[in-house]
Amino acid sequence: FTGKSLYHYRQRQGSIVNSTVNLSQYIFIEELRKNVELAREWNFEKESVARLSVSAFNFLEKIYSSRTKELECKIPALIEDVSQGRMYFKDLKTRKLDKFFMGLLAKGVSYKKIFAVRQLFQWFYRKLNLKKF
Repeated sequence: FTGKSLYHYRQRQGSIVNSTVNLSQYIFIEELRKNVELAREWNFEKESVARLSVSAFNFLEKIYSSRTKELECKIPALIEDVSQGRMYFKDLKTRKLDKFFMGLLAKGVSYKKIFAVRQLFQWFYRKLNLKKF
């Protein structure tokens, strides 16, 4: 212990660490949709639809968590993206619990209820020091 400040952490507004969810980030989802269309022509639909489904689910969670009003109009399309991938959920390379929640969303359960329960699960995992959620 020296009493000297030997570490400096710089926070910049607008950096990726401090950024909120915004419309420009939604472009990634739109590009994945284009990939699905191209993949259909080359018989790689399964992989591209699965990737879109997982990305749409994750982006939907970001919208929910950040309460971003600007992107609320995109929610129905994101839910549809997740639903279209439901036939590939068993083959997804993602956590079982995520597959479970994605399945609920595909069956029509409210995304607000799903993410509220998911946040509760995450809280319990952290409190009980279980493996990463």
